[in-house]
Amino acid sequence: MTMELIKKVSVKVASESKLSFLINDINSILKNATPFNQKEIIQKLEHAFVNANYAGDYKAGELSFILSDYLKGYDVTEELKRFL
Repeated sequence: MTMELIKKVSVKVASESKLSFLINDINSILKNATPFNQKEIIQKLEHAFVNANYAGDYKAGELSFILSDYLKGYDVTEELKRFL
């Protein structure tokens, strides 16, 4: 459930971003997702959103912190739902 929510929120945040590279980066990362590499995919998503944060998209930066918390083992379901 959480991985699907992360994918959905990632695409939504990227598509709403004014940074043209972000949606391409997110789609490229998600295209390679399998049930066996979910942690790696989330790490790549986090990195892409950190880069977007540095480029001025602060909503992407907020999502990067949530993904970081998820990787640390926290339940971030409610935080992700706020993006929808």
